Amino acid sequence: MSTVNHVIVEKNGRLLEIFDSGFSHGPTVVFVHGAGSNASQFAHEHERLCQDFRVVSISLHGHGPQFKDRKFTSEEFRLDKLAGDVLLCMDLLHQERFHFVGNSAGGLVGLELAKQFPERLLSLCTFGTTGKLSFGALVHLIAGIDKLMIWMNPQGYLGFAARNSSRKMEVQEKVKALLLASCHATPYIRSQIGNYDYLNVIRTMELPYLLMECEHDSEINKTLATTLDAAKANPHAKKVFLQEAGHFANLDQPALFVQLLKAHLNDVEARREN
Repeated sequence: MSTVNHVIVEKNGRLLEIFDSGFSHGPTVVFVHGAGSNASQFAHEHERLCQDFRVVSISLHGHGPQFKDRKFTSEEFRLDKLAGDVLLCMDLLHQERFHFVGNSAGGLVGLELAKQFPERLLSLCTFGTTGKLSFGALVHLIAGIDKLMIWMNPQGYLGFAARNSSRKMEVQEKVKALLLASCHATPYIRSQIGNYDYLNVIRTMELPYLLMECEHDSEINKTLATTLDAAKANPHAKKVFLQEAGHFANLDQPALFVQLLKAHLNDVEARREN
């Protein structure tokens, strides 16, 4: 495996982390995690893809143990600001265009980029992401419960969340470690991802789009029907189904995830060359 460069970014009040590896002259693939996780979720992707791509993973604003003693507000975690953070990181790396892969809230960041800055993206892939949620004021209650339970019993509360994210014990342990490392940021970002609508972006964007539907991602799958319909209406979109995969599909099915993603990226690159 090539060397992974690790950079902490503190700029304009934003607190970010970048892992950067791979063949510098190849196309760049950016991975972004979901609420409460961090960039280390994608260590396997750095290892498996670095020979053919420049691989970048980003810890969103405030995520990761190095930021646990900072003070945050919910406003700092708006999706448009998180999308701007990705561009900040890519500008620091001098990468004008890139493929984007997002898990859960990371997928929403990708959809926000596709909405506002489609010229920066070569393609988009999401997993564990639904295109529309409408929790209304309930989202503030959810964020409040998160904050209270993380303060009272982080091991138990986040352990329960991890057990519901995967059917594999070893993945549950990995997810729990990820969630504990970023639990200080979880309530703030969760308050920003309960009311949104990217269905028209999915329906109309001209970027190559890969939607990964994960068999055991039960909470997301409950609300995925309209997202699948929107993707079906877009000739640039494609859906794949990951068996035996939950919300953290790249951890549940690492080999299959890389296989499907690499096929998508190679297809996009081949079309760009023609």
